[in-house]
Amino acid sequence: MAKKMIKISSKEWRFVSLVGLILVFLIFFPKIVGIINIPQDKIYVGLEGANGGDRSFYYSQIEQVKDGHFLFKYLPTSEPHPRFMFDPFWLGVGLFAKFFSLSSIFAFQLAKLFLIPIFLMVSYYFVAFFFQDETRRKLCLIFLVFASGLGGFYLIGLDLPKNPDGIIDLSRHLVDKAGTFDLPIDLWVPEAIPFFSIHNSSHFTASLTLILLIFLFSLLAFETKQMKYSLFSGFSALFLFQFHPYHLPTVFGILGIFILSYIFIEKRINLNYLRHYFILLIFSLPPIIYHVWALSYVWVRKAHFLQNVLITPPLYSVLLGYGFLIIFASVGVFVIFKKKEKSQKDVFLLSWVFGQSLLIYSPLFRTQRKLTEGLFVVLVILTVLGLFYLKDWLNKQTIFQKYFKEVFTNKIFLFYLFFILFFWSNFMFVMGDLTLFLGNNSGWAYLEKDVYGAMIWLKENSREDSVIFTSIRTGNSLFAFSVRQVYLGHGHITANFKEKSVKAESFFKNSQDGEKITFLKENGIDYFFFGPEERKFVQFNPEEKDYFTKVFENSQVAIYKVND
Repeated sequence: MAKKMIKISSKEWRFVSLVGLILVFLIFFPKIVGIINIPQDKIYVGLEGANGGDRSFYYSQIEQVKDGHFLFKYLPTSEPHPRFMFDPFWLGVGLFAKFFSLSSIFAFQLAKLFLIPIFLMVSYYFVAFFFQDETRRKLCLIFLVFASGLGGFYLIGLDLPKNPDGIIDLSRHLVDKAGTFDLPIDLWVPEAIPFFSIHNSSHFTASLTLILLIFLFSLLAFETKQMKYSLFSGFSALFLFQFHPYHLPTVFGILGIFILSYIFIEKRINLNYLRHYFILLIFSLPPIIYHVWALSYVWVRKAHFLQNVLITPPLYSVLLGYGFLIIFASVGVFVIFKKKEKSQKDVFLLSWVFGQSLLIYSPLFRTQRKLTEGLFVVLVILTVLGLFYLKDWLNKQTIFQKYFKEVFTNKIFLFYLFFILFFWSNFMFVMGDLTLFLGNNSGWAYLEKDVYGAMIWLKENSREDSVIFTSIRTGNSLFAFSVRQVYLGHGHITANFKEKSVKAESFFKNSQDGEKITFLKENGIDYFFFGPEERKFVQFNPEEKDYFTKVFENSQVAIYKVND
């Protein structure tokens, strides 16, 4: 029955393949340039400007799997804790890397490449559920993959300083201590824009793909009343919520609003809908129970949760981040409201766009920004509805037929129009990567070979439960490659990050030897990593301290073992 409802021709799949090839080129061409352009004394670590600090955490999980572990530790924090973290997504990437003897850096990028065709296939099936017309489907996919907001134009008018590594410094645009910026979200929230998600990390691609599968199977279950679609939706939810539980409110909130809306419209309770909702909940219980357990009994996980406050920025930042999609999607909403009789699909689209728009500002959730994932998809579907409504309306206007029709049917003009109005922010990401890799200040993209070599020495010559003390900048890379816990490594995952930052600064600058010894002992520090970053602000000579013994040295780094 599903095949009768969603028919896709081989011609359409060829189009999807072409879109995929263009997407792969845009995502990976800058990275290839970066690899070709590696300076002699450095190695490529694959970091881009946005979400760079999180990348090391993903690398560390891959490396832990390669070391034979199926449960992960929080390496960016120094407190003793068990291996508690079960993440099936990064476990899968890690097993792949282990089997083929791949570096975490290469495996991370390869996962992006593998997931692109899966995402495109699922996305096209999803839009095909809503549109029978091939032209509308294709246009929907183009918008879904390549469209963005107005952030790129916003950047043109701003004087944004860069740090020594050539990365734009957004600190002056912070609006709160939780790390919220007043910039358009298409510049700094990867979850909000599919192109940005794919560009940034494969786990974003995987989570968006699973959200679409949950909704697609749910709609098929509602339409066909077949249990198998409820089970498929449940399995998708089980996998999604285990590695990305942020989307529980999105899935259950939108489906809940849809079911309540249909009860109101039909003036009766649809048991098929309730059965599906219950099955979805049953499948979601194992990850829910696991995450509740981890928050309750693993202190470092609770600390991460309390520090990981991701507030949605002011409304104008969201509106600018979605740009013209907001305008045309509003027309699409108007088109649906105009209908005397609304189909199941119509009610679902309205439930989705209004429900998720409320969720991203709900005071009930600490991670509001994460809830933006998926909203782009419904905005695109509504945009296509709106565009074809406007097209039909304009074709009835004499002045349009006389003066503008030839222009707006010109494919080259439409390409440039789409590029300027919708693709500009994504284009800025691509050009930003190229600038980063080709520029003189590229420290974020590369790591000095000697610094990397010192990190590998720690991995090979220290106990697995060792704790390393270093600066936050070095620590963020060190835990990924040494696969050892660090005192400071990540703004959210390092427990008591602000307090630790103050103590680390005191250690580096003005504390007495007695205070330093107490600090090292109380925090279980085993090694002091003394590299180029630390030399910039350390105000003492480790060689002169009898509580340190040098165990490694190269041209850039000295590693000191803390004496008992």
